[in-house]
Amino acid sequence: MALKLGEYRKLEPGALEEIVFFDHPSGRTRILMAMRWKAHHLGEPDVR
Repeated sequence: MALKLGEYRKLEPGALEEIVFFDHPSGRTRILMAMRWKAHHLGEPDVR
């Protein structure tokens, strides 16, 4: 989904630009957070 957002919103804004114009993390930040979360939780049982 973050990549789809990149079609109309900058994926990698500058730090100041992100603070001033973004009310949510940038697409790049969201993707990195998701990758870190997945790496941290690999091998855990699928609890539903």
